[in-house]
Amino acid sequence: LLVALTPNLKHLIMIGDHKQLPPQVNTFQLKKKYHFDVSMMQRLVQNNVPFTQLKLQNRMRPEIAELLLDIYPDLQSNLKRVQDIELPAILTKSVIFWSHSENESSERSKTNELEVARAVSLATLLVCYGHKPSQITILSTYLGQTGLMRRRVDEYRKKYPDLLSKEESFIVSTVDNYQGDENQIVIVSLVRGNKQGVVGFLKDIERRCVAQSRAKSCVIFIGNQSTIRNAQCWNTLMNKVGVENHIEVSCPNHPSSSRVVLQSEKDVVRLINEPGKLCPVACGELFLCLVLAHACKGR
Repeated sequence: LLVALTPNLKHLIMIGDHKQLPPQVNTFQLKKKYHFDVSMMQRLVQNNVPFTQLKLQNRMRPEIAELLLDIYPDLQSNLKRVQDIELPAILTKSVIFWSHSENESSERSKTNELEVARAVSLATLLVCYGHKPSQITILSTYLGQTGLMRRRVDEYRKKYPDLLSKEESFIVSTVDNYQGDENQIVIVSLVRGNKQGVVGFLKDIERRCVAQSRAKSCVIFIGNQSTIRNAQCWNTLMNKVGVENHIEVSCPNHPSSSRVVLQSEKDVVRLINEPGKLCPVACGELFLCLVLAHACKGR
Protein backbone atom coordinates (compact mmCIF):
# COMPACT_ATOMS: atom_id res chain seq x y z
CA LEU A 1 0.00 0.00 0.00
CA LEU A 2 2.89 2.37 0.71
CA VAL A 3 3.73 2.35 -3.00
CA ALA A 4 0.38 4.06 -3.70
CA LEU A 5 0.97 6.79 -1.11
CA THR A 6 2.76 9.26 -3.37
CA PRO A 7 3.35 12.93 -2.46
CA ASN A 8 0.55 13.95 -4.83
CA LEU A 9 -2.08 11.71 -3.20
CA LYS A 10 -5.06 13.66 -1.88
CA HIS A 11 -7.71 11.04 -1.18
CA LEU A 12 -7.33 7.38 -0.19
CA ILE A 13 -10.35 5.05 -0.10
CA MET A 14 -9.79 1.63 1.50
CA ILE A 15 -12.39 -1.12 1.08
CA GLY A 16 -12.45 -4.24 3.22
CA ASP A 17 -14.27 -6.16 5.94
CA HIS A 18 -12.63 -6.52 9.32
CA LYS A 19 -15.33 -9.00 10.42
CA GLN A 20 -14.35 -11.68 7.94
CA LEU A 21 -11.29 -13.91 7.94
CA PRO A 22 -7.91 -12.29 8.68
CA PRO A 23 -4.70 -12.96 6.69
CA GLN A 24 -3.34 -16.49 6.86
CA VAL A 25 0.05 -16.68 8.55
CA ASN A 26 2.21 -19.77 8.03
CA THR A 27 4.65 -18.96 10.84
CA PHE A 28 3.00 -19.49 14.22
CA GLN A 29 5.54 -17.25 15.99
CA LEU A 30 4.60 -14.26 13.81
CA LYS A 31 0.94 -14.86 14.57
CA LYS A 32 1.24 -15.51 18.29
CA LYS A 33 3.90 -12.96 19.25
CA TYR A 34 3.56 -10.22 16.65
CA HIS A 35 -0.12 -10.55 15.59
CA PHE A 36 0.57 -10.77 11.87
CA ASP A 37 -2.89 -12.30 11.48
CA VAL A 38 -4.51 -8.93 12.22
CA SER A 39 -5.20 -7.11 8.96
CA MET A 40 -4.42 -3.43 8.50
CA MET A 41 -8.14 -2.73 8.12
CA GLN A 42 -8.78 -4.36 11.50
CA ARG A 43 -5.91 -2.47 13.13
CA LEU A 44 -7.28 0.85 11.90
CA VAL A 45 -10.78 0.07 13.16
CA GLN A 46 -9.48 -1.10 16.54
CA ASN A 47 -7.56 2.17 16.86
CA ASN A 48 -10.75 4.18 16.37
CA VAL A 49 -9.99 5.48 12.88
CA PRO A 50 -13.37 6.70 11.53
CA PHE A 51 -14.97 4.36 9.00
CA THR A 52 -18.26 3.91 7.15
CA GLN A 53 -19.90 0.50 7.06
CA LEU A 54 -22.21 -0.56 4.24
CA LYS A 55 -25.59 -1.74 5.53
CA LEU A 56 -27.48 -2.94 2.46
CA GLN A 57 -26.83 -6.46 1.19
CA ASN A 58 -27.66 -7.46 -2.40
CA ARG A 59 -26.63 -11.12 -2.44
CA MET A 60 -28.86 -13.47 -0.46
CA ARG A 61 -32.42 -14.24 0.50
CA PRO A 62 -33.47 -12.12 3.52
CA GLU A 63 -33.83 -15.25 5.71
CA ILE A 64 -30.11 -15.96 5.25
CA ALA A 65 -29.09 -12.35 5.87
CA GLU A 66 -31.07 -12.15 9.11
CA LEU A 67 -28.83 -14.84 10.61
CA LEU A 68 -25.86 -12.47 10.27
CA LEU A 69 -27.31 -9.83 12.58
CA ASP A 70 -25.17 -10.92 15.53
CA ILE A 71 -22.14 -10.06 13.34
CA TYR A 72 -23.57 -7.10 11.41
CA PRO A 73 -26.26 -5.59 13.71
CA ASP A 74 -27.30 -2.93 11.18
CA LEU A 75 -27.46 -5.21 8.15
CA GLN A 76 -30.47 -4.74 5.89
CA SER A 77 -31.57 -6.46 2.71
CA ASN A 78 -32.20 -4.65 -0.57
CA LEU A 79 -35.57 -6.29 -1.11
CA LYS A 80 -35.81 -5.10 -4.71
CA ARG A 81 -32.80 -7.28 -5.47
CA VAL A 82 -33.15 -10.26 -3.15
CA GLN A 83 -36.78 -10.90 -2.23
CA ASP A 84 -37.47 -12.76 -5.49
CA ILE A 85 -34.54 -15.18 -5.19
CA GLU A 86 -36.18 -18.60 -5.29
CA LEU A 87 -35.43 -21.58 -3.10
CA PRO A 88 -33.80 -24.61 -4.77
CA ALA A 89 -36.44 -26.65 -6.59
CA ILE A 90 -37.05 -29.34 -3.96
CA LEU A 91 -35.87 -27.76 -0.70
CA THR A 92 -38.20 -26.15 1.83
CA LYS A 93 -35.88 -23.78 3.74
CA SER A 94 -33.21 -21.18 3.03
CA VAL A 95 -30.96 -22.34 5.87
CA ILE A 96 -30.65 -25.97 7.00
CA PHE A 97 -28.51 -27.65 9.64
CA TRP A 98 -28.30 -31.39 8.93
CA SER A 99 -26.96 -33.00 12.08
CA HIS A 100 -25.31 -36.37 12.76
CA SER A 101 -23.30 -38.10 15.50
CA GLU A 102 -20.33 -39.31 13.44
CA ASN A 103 -16.84 -38.51 14.75
CA GLU A 104 -13.99 -37.02 12.72
CA SER A 105 -10.92 -38.96 11.61
CA SER A 106 -7.85 -37.74 13.46
CA GLU A 107 -5.38 -37.46 10.63
CA ARG A 108 -3.02 -34.66 9.64
CA SER A 109 -6.02 -32.69 8.43
CA LYS A 110 -9.40 -33.55 9.96
CA THR A 111 -11.87 -35.46 7.78
CA ASN A 112 -15.38 -36.83 8.15
CA GLU A 113 -16.47 -39.49 5.66
CA LEU A 114 -20.16 -39.30 6.54
CA GLU A 115 -20.27 -35.59 5.74
CA VAL A 116 -18.52 -36.22 2.42
CA ALA A 117 -21.19 -38.76 1.49
CA ARG A 118 -24.06 -36.49 2.51
CA ALA A 119 -22.71 -33.37 0.81
CA VAL A 120 -21.91 -34.91 -2.58
CA SER A 121 -25.08 -37.02 -2.76
CA LEU A 122 -27.26 -34.03 -1.85
CA ALA A 123 -25.57 -31.84 -4.44
CA THR A 124 -26.14 -34.54 -7.07
CA LEU A 125 -29.80 -34.80 -6.09
CA LEU A 126 -30.24 -31.07 -6.64
CA VAL A 127 -28.73 -31.47 -10.11
CA CYS A 128 -31.15 -34.31 -10.77
CA TYR A 129 -34.05 -31.89 -10.27
CA GLY A 130 -32.78 -29.22 -12.61
CA HIS A 131 -29.97 -27.24 -11.00
CA LYS A 132 -26.67 -26.85 -12.82
CA PRO A 133 -23.61 -28.32 -11.06
CA SER A 134 -21.89 -24.93 -11.39
CA GLN A 135 -24.66 -23.39 -9.27
CA ILE A 136 -23.65 -25.54 -6.29
CA THR A 137 -20.61 -25.02 -4.07
CA ILE A 138 -19.42 -27.57 -1.50
CA LEU A 139 -17.30 -26.00 1.23
CA SER A 140 -15.29 -27.65 3.98
CA THR A 141 -13.58 -26.17 7.00
CA TYR A 142 -10.54 -28.45 6.51
CA LEU A 143 -8.25 -29.01 3.53
CA GLY A 144 -8.16 -32.80 3.97
CA GLN A 145 -11.94 -32.91 3.79
CA THR A 146 -11.85 -30.94 0.56
CA GLY A 147 -9.62 -33.60 -0.98
CA LEU A 148 -12.08 -36.34 0.01
CA MET A 149 -14.93 -34.29 -1.46
CA ARG A 150 -13.20 -34.02 -4.82
CA ARG A 151 -12.52 -37.74 -4.94
CA ARG A 152 -16.16 -38.50 -4.10
CA VAL A 153 -17.31 -36.08 -6.82
CA ASP A 154 -15.14 -38.01 -9.31
CA GLU A 155 -16.82 -41.25 -8.20
CA TYR A 156 -20.27 -39.73 -8.68
CA ARG A 157 -19.26 -38.36 -12.07
CA LYS A 158 -18.49 -41.91 -13.23
CA LYS A 159 -21.67 -43.25 -11.64
CA TYR A 160 -23.95 -40.53 -13.06
CA PRO A 161 -22.29 -39.32 -16.30
CA ASP A 162 -25.56 -37.85 -17.58
CA LEU A 163 -25.80 -35.61 -14.50
CA LEU A 164 -22.17 -34.67 -13.87
CA SER A 165 -19.77 -34.01 -16.71
CA LYS A 166 -16.09 -33.04 -16.72
CA GLU A 167 -17.01 -29.78 -18.42
CA GLU A 168 -19.31 -28.64 -15.61
CA SER A 169 -19.02 -29.77 -12.04
CA PHE A 170 -19.52 -28.61 -8.47
CA ILE A 171 -17.22 -26.01 -7.00
CA VAL A 172 -15.32 -27.63 -4.11
CA SER A 173 -13.25 -25.44 -1.80
CA THR A 174 -12.27 -24.71 1.76
CA VAL A 175 -14.23 -21.98 3.54
CA ASP A 176 -11.10 -19.85 3.89
CA ASN A 177 -10.27 -19.97 0.17
CA TYR A 178 -13.86 -19.18 -0.85
CA GLN A 179 -13.93 -15.80 0.91
CA GLY A 180 -15.18 -13.17 -1.54
CA ASP A 181 -16.97 -15.70 -3.80
CA GLU A 182 -20.65 -16.62 -3.98
CA ASN A 183 -23.04 -19.14 -5.52
CA GLN A 184 -26.73 -20.02 -5.61
CA ILE A 185 -26.50 -23.05 -3.29
CA VAL A 186 -23.75 -23.68 -0.74
CA ILE A 187 -23.27 -26.89 1.24
CA VAL A 188 -20.87 -26.58 4.19
CA SER A 189 -19.18 -29.57 5.84
CA LEU A 190 -18.10 -28.56 9.35
CA VAL A 191 -16.07 -31.79 9.83
CA ARG A 192 -15.42 -31.67 13.59
CA GLY A 193 -16.92 -34.40 15.75
CA ASN A 194 -15.29 -35.83 18.89
CA LYS A 195 -16.10 -36.88 22.44
CA GLN A 196 -13.97 -34.07 23.85
CA GLY A 197 -16.04 -31.40 22.12
CA VAL A 198 -12.98 -29.80 20.52
CA VAL A 199 -13.91 -27.48 17.64
CA GLY A 200 -10.49 -26.05 16.74
CA PHE A 201 -10.61 -22.93 14.60
CA LEU A 202 -14.37 -23.27 14.12
CA LYS A 203 -14.59 -21.14 17.28
CA ASP A 204 -13.62 -18.09 15.20
CA ILE A 205 -16.78 -16.18 14.35
CA GLU A 206 -15.08 -14.75 11.25
CA ARG A 207 -15.00 -18.27 9.76
CA ARG A 208 -18.69 -18.74 10.49
CA CYS A 209 -19.35 -15.37 8.87
CA VAL A 210 -17.70 -16.43 5.62
CA ALA A 211 -19.28 -19.90 5.62
CA GLN A 212 -22.85 -18.68 5.99
CA SER A 213 -22.70 -15.63 3.74
CA ARG A 214 -21.62 -17.19 0.40
CA ALA A 215 -25.06 -18.46 -0.68
CA LYS A 216 -27.72 -16.54 -2.58
CA SER A 217 -30.56 -19.06 -2.42
CA CYS A 218 -29.80 -21.68 0.25
CA VAL A 219 -27.02 -22.68 2.64
CA ILE A 220 -26.91 -26.19 4.14
CA PHE A 221 -24.65 -26.99 7.09
CA ILE A 222 -23.69 -30.60 7.79
CA GLY A 223 -22.20 -31.19 11.21
CA ASN A 224 -22.01 -33.07 14.50
CA GLN A 225 -24.41 -31.09 16.66
CA SER A 226 -23.01 -32.09 20.05
CA THR A 227 -19.48 -31.04 19.08
CA ILE A 228 -20.25 -27.91 17.05
CA ARG A 229 -22.40 -26.45 19.83
CA ASN A 230 -19.21 -26.08 21.91
CA ALA A 231 -18.34 -23.12 19.69
CA GLN A 232 -20.45 -20.26 21.05
CA CYS A 233 -20.77 -18.53 17.69
CA TRP A 234 -22.14 -21.72 16.06
CA ASN A 235 -24.39 -22.45 19.02
CA THR A 236 -25.97 -19.02 18.51
CA LEU A 237 -26.61 -19.76 14.84
CA MET A 238 -27.97 -23.27 15.48
CA ASN A 239 -30.44 -21.96 18.04
CA LYS A 240 -31.85 -19.63 15.39
CA VAL A 241 -31.84 -22.10 12.51
CA GLY A 242 -32.96 -25.23 14.33
CA VAL A 243 -31.18 -28.57 13.99
CA GLU A 244 -32.54 -31.70 12.32
CA ASN A 245 -31.14 -35.18 11.75
CA HIS A 246 -32.75 -35.25 8.31
CA ILE A 247 -33.56 -33.09 5.29
CA GLU A 248 -37.05 -32.70 3.87
CA VAL A 249 -37.58 -32.39 0.13
CA SER A 250 -40.82 -31.97 -1.79
CA CYS A 251 -42.28 -31.53 -5.25
CA PRO A 252 -42.34 -27.82 -6.16
CA ASN A 253 -45.88 -28.24 -7.52
CA HIS A 254 -47.29 -30.22 -4.57
CA PRO A 255 -45.21 -29.35 -1.48
CA SER A 256 -47.84 -30.38 1.05
CA SER A 257 -48.49 -33.87 -0.33
CA SER A 258 -45.05 -34.92 -1.49
CA ARG A 259 -42.66 -34.38 1.43
CA VAL A 260 -39.91 -36.99 1.60
CA VAL A 261 -37.55 -37.29 4.58
CA LEU A 262 -33.90 -37.99 3.77
CA GLN A 263 -31.86 -39.24 6.71
CA SER A 264 -28.76 -40.68 5.06
CA GLU A 265 -26.79 -40.88 1.84
CA LYS A 266 -28.70 -44.07 0.97
CA ASP A 267 -32.01 -42.19 1.09
CA VAL A 268 -30.60 -39.48 -1.17
CA VAL A 269 -29.15 -41.96 -3.68
CA ARG A 270 -32.43 -43.84 -3.79
CA LEU A 271 -34.17 -40.65 -4.92
CA ILE A 272 -31.43 -39.89 -7.44
CA ASN A 273 -31.96 -43.30 -8.99
CA GLU A 274 -35.76 -42.93 -9.02
CA PRO A 275 -36.57 -39.20 -9.17
CA GLY A 276 -40.19 -39.89 -10.05
CA LYS A 277 -40.74 -41.24 -6.52
CA LEU A 278 -40.74 -37.73 -5.09
CA CYS A 279 -44.34 -36.85 -5.95
CA PRO A 280 -47.40 -39.15 -5.68
CA VAL A 281 -49.73 -36.73 -7.46
CA ALA A 282 -50.46 -37.39 -11.14
CA CYS A 283 -50.32 -33.74 -12.14
CA GLY A 284 -48.79 -34.30 -15.56
CA GLU A 285 -46.05 -31.73 -15.02
CA LEU A 286 -42.52 -32.58 -16.14
CA PHE A 287 -39.26 -32.01 -14.29
CA LEU A 288 -36.41 -30.97 -16.54
CA CYS A 289 -34.27 -33.76 -15.11
CA LEU A 290 -30.92 -34.30 -16.80
CA VAL A 291 -31.41 -38.07 -16.67
CA LEU A 292 -34.90 -38.20 -18.08
CA ALA A 293 -38.05 -36.13 -18.32
CA HIS A 294 -40.45 -37.84 -15.95
CA ALA A 295 -44.04 -37.06 -15.06
CA CYS A 296 -44.69 -35.66 -11.62
CA LYS A 297 -46.48 -38.71 -10.34
CA GLY A 298 -45.86 -41.89 -8.39
CA ARG A 299 -44.96 -45.15 -10.08
